[in-house]
Amino acid sequence: PTYETGSTRSFHRGRTDTIRSASIASDAFVRRCGDSDDVSVEKASLLRSAIDAHKHYTKLAITGQAYDRHFLGLRLIAKKNGITMPAIFNDPNYAESLHYRVSTSQVASAHDSFLSFGPVVDDGYGICYNPRKNSLLFTVTSWRDCPTTDSQRFSEHLEKTLLFMRELLRVMPPTPSKL
Repeated sequence: PTYETGSTRSFHRGRTDTIRSASIASDAFVRRCGDSDDVSVEKASLLRSAIDAHKHYTKLAITGQAYDRHFLGLRLIAKKNGITMPAIFNDPNYAESLHYRVSTSQVASAHDSFLSFGPVVDDGYGICYNPRKNSLLFTVTSWRDCPTTDSQRFSEHLEKTLLFMRELLRVMPPTPSKL
């Protein structure tokens, strides 16, 4: 799973919740792109759908409608009050859903500086990104002693993927803003 920070600071004592980036739309896009590197309107359309789904999940997270912090609160209340932990918290699928192999956070800045943080699990990556007007700055970290991670290789694939996505977006005009 991927962890992306969604700010909930608009709420009293709000901090963050998790934007769950995996969706049926993103899965369809990734599966179709795995077939070939060709640029097509079909792939561009699938990318737009994935972007729209991600924007929807982001909106849910930042408006307090995600579930990760609610579950955290329930776990902490049960522990603090000696209540038997609900079964969902002992389910292996729940534990797996919290093993964030990719942990990301946006730190927007107008300056040519960047921040970074380490991965949150031993076999994961920490990715800090700064979207700029005409560029994106990324830092990618992983543990050197982990045989399944390689920050340099990940960065190269990330760059290649972002360039490919840019080409896809060029074949399909942007959807009109609803603001």
